[in-house]
Amino acid sequence: MTGKTYTVIRSNTNEHSVWPTDTPVPAGFDEVGVTGSQEHCESYVQKTHANPQATSPHPTPEDDNPR
Repeated sequence: MTGKTYTVIRSNTNEHSVWPTDTPVPAGFDEVGVTGSQEHCESYVQKTHANPQATSPHPTPEDDNPR
């Protein structure tokens, strides 16, 4: 059994989020080229960015797929 794969995405305001690869990336975000486990992607964000926390809420898969 394999785990779910994630990617790191970034907005034009430099906000980062860890995103499932099987879910479309929300408008305004681009993949940065890092994929792997959720832990791997979160570690990348924490090690690469002095302030990985966004000033506004990160998107969630549900935000991009309203009901």
